Amino acid sequence: MKEIPESKEVGLFTLAEFIEDCQYPSLHIQIMNLLAREAANVAHPAKFVRLIYNRFILEDSNIRATAISTLGKFALEKHSLIPQIKKILDTALEDCDHEVRARATFYLEEMNRIQTTGEDEYLDAALSPNDLDSIEAFLQRNI
Repeated sequence: MKEIPESKEVGLFTLAEFIEDCQYPSLHIQIMNLLAREAANVAHPAKFVRLIYNRFILEDSNIRATAISTLGKFALEKHSLIPQIKKILDTALEDCDHEVRARATFYLEEMNRIQTTGEDEYLDAALSPNDLDSIEAFLQRNI
C-alpha cells in the first residue's frame, strides 16, 4: 500500500473484510488500529464504518472497545462522518463493558466539542504515549 498509493483503499477494504471471518482477536485489533490510522484518509471512508460496526455488534469486549476507538478516530478526522458515528457511539453507552462505555463517552464528548466550538484540538494535540508533558497539558486543559 505504501509503494502503490492507488492500492491503499482496496488493500484496507480487503483487510476490513478479512476481519469479518477472522477467529484471532489480536488480528482484529491490529487491523482495526491500522484502519483507524489510514482509512479515514481514503476517498470513501464511510464504507469502512459498516464493517467496523459489525465488529462492535458481534465480538467480545476487547474488540468492541477497539471498534469504538476506530470509529471515534474516523469521526474526528472526517467530520462529515460525525452524525453517523454518533448514533453508533450512543448505542455503545449502554454496553455491558466499562471500557466500551468509557471510550464511547470520550469520543462523543470530543465530537460534541468539535460541533459546538469548531475547534479540532484533539487532532492538533498529536498526543504520543511517550510525550507525558503533552498528555498532562491536554488533561489539564480538558478536565
